[in-house]
Amino acid sequence: MRLEANWRWFEQIQVESNEAWELFRMFNSTASVAEKVTALQDWAKGVTARSANDATYAIETARSPGTIELNLFARKIIDVDESGLTCRHATLQSAQRTASAKR
Repeated sequence: MRLEANWRWFEQIQVESNEAWELFRMFNSTASVAEKVTALQDWAKGVTARSANDATYAIETARSPGTIELNLFARKIIDVDESGLTCRHATLQSAQRTASAKR
């Protein structure tokens, strides 16, 4: 999972670098102020869209380990009391409280 995320961020760095060079090339190849403004606006729209996608990916990536951890605690845990006669099942909420107390 971590390797996949790293590769995605490396790809994003490459995309942003290519976009910046393209903006630089377009900005310096046109003499018209209107064309320069249009190029900047197009670049800004692309940056905004890519940033939104990056934020979504970052949230999903950060959420994945938590989901895996919760799935481990979702299994029923049997706890025997001191007498050994009664058993109770731990709920997901009590497992989460236990996990957060350990942190």
